Amino acid sequence: MSAETFPFRLCDVHQSHLKFNGREPRTLTELAYARAEYTHRCRLAEIKLLSKKLELLDALLPDLAKQGVSLNWREMVGGERCKVIRIQSAMFMEHNSALLKALQAVGFRELDRKPWGAYETVKFKHGRALIVELDVKRPEPEKAAPVSEAVPS
Repeated sequence: MSAETFPFRLCDVHQSHLKFNGREPRTLTELAYARAEYTHRCRLAEIKLLSKKLELLDALLPDLAKQGVSLNWREMVGGERCKVIRIQSAMFMEHNSALLKALQAVGFRELDRKPWGAYETVKFKHGRALIVELDVKRPEPEKAAPVSEAVPS
């Protein structure tokens, strides 16, 4: 079926932001391209909003490297309307505990810690403008020492 004879609209009224070559997509392939292009435009806008904060974080990369931490495998996304850099490490979340210690070692101070499931979201601040957030595994609760079953006489 060609694009000219497609029997119905693929985009509804709420998807007017999806365009393919300046027009509404007519095929599923065009719709997929339009969605990818829209996602790309949104991500570029987010990076533009984060750029000043990323520059502040750039200055700390050598100090983090001295702590044995690299950010090259992590995704930096905007949180709280791009006021916070959210550092994500989806596949290797347990490695964020090393990042947490490194951030503290280079002068970040903890602002907030919120539990969610087996993890905690920790928010740090460095200086006046740089706020980062990451998820770390919750520390295991300390087990109480076993109590003797025998009743003292």
